[in-house]
Amino acid sequence: MASSTDFIKLCFKEALKGKGHVSPNPLSGAVLVKNGKIIAKGYHKSFGNPHAEIVALKKAGKSAKNSTLFLNLEPCIHYGKTPPCVDEVINSGVKKVVVSMLDPNPSFAGKGIQKLRNHGIQVETGILKDDAIELNKFIIKYNQTNLPYITLRIIRSLDDRLTCGSNSKNRWISDETKRFIYDLRNEYDAVLIGRNVTKYENPSLKVKSPKQRQPYRIVLDTNLSLPTNLRLFRDENRELTILIAGNHMEKSKKGELLEKKGIRVIYAKRNPDQLLNLNSVLSELGKMNLSSILVEGGNRLFASLIKSNLFDEINNILIPKFVGSEFESAFTLGKSNEVNNNSLKFYKTEKLGDDLLIVLKNEN
Repeated sequence: MASSTDFIKLCFKEALKGKGHVSPNPLSGAVLVKNGKIIAKGYHKSFGNPHAEIVALKKAGKSAKNSTLFLNLEPCIHYGKTPPCVDEVINSGVKKVVVSMLDPNPSFAGKGIQKLRNHGIQVETGILKDDAIELNKFIIKYNQTNLPYITLRIIRSLDDRLTCGSNSKNRWISDETKRFIYDLRNEYDAVLIGRNVTKYENPSLKVKSPKQRQPYRIVLDTNLSLPTNLRLFRDENRELTILIAGNHMEKSKKGELLEKKGIRVIYAKRNPDQLLNLNSVLSELGKMNLSSILVEGGNRLFASLIKSNLFDEINNILIPKFVGSEFESAFTLGKSNEVNNNSLKFYKTEKLGDDLLIVLKNEN
């Protein structure tokens, strides 16, 4: 007979079907079990649609009475785009609810579970909690800080050279790595690159499959100096392109021209060195309800985020090759006292063809 852990794992599989929907929104899955058998499953398809437990309860109908509801996420207790899920669970006649993690919003965490218990429903929590937190790491960070979760996607050689900035059509990396890059982009709300990568690589930053959601493409361009004939400014997804410039460029003719072309321009504060203040940049992106950003280069942007400790995760792809000095070094961080303390922990490793993916988490 399947255990509670097995049913929660099925909830994760259901939740993953909703990957790629508009953030900030948690990924949730639900499984209804009665007499040891699954009677209904559901997931939160997209922002504004019914949550996972509501989908499952509607599928089960009257059969939901006296069943056990398994969830990777606590039922919501507040009104948003949909009514509180916890009331529907209570009214369904479910006798027990098994939940992995609490609501990621600190204002509501635990309140849904308490209301279920107040109505005589048995509640069990914490099964595969760490997995549930990993699944919803974007929305957890966003709810706690109003800032997006930042992942640095770095591809480097054995001689510590950046072999691929944002363009996956690269002879150095494996086909498996190329597929990984495309799939990773689909998981994030936006892909962020610097001015030089945009100018010299002229990337599209697209996902592979037309069935996948295309993320926003964000470019840092302090003085709006990039030429307007680049792919990001003229392809069919140009309305997803966002330029971030210094606030000294507000009401500039270049900014107005780009916005007429359908490009969104956002203005952020600058540092005394006249470069963009990354804290201000991330704050502006948070105001856009972007809960996750994948940074794809170049090395100056990587270095700035690392030195400022403004990142949550690194996806470091190591290729088993020496490529030579014509490529940029992966990092230029300066002296040790110029780098803010960050506490990196190895999270996992994975083979991508001949390449090696090393995932690290910043626990600071």
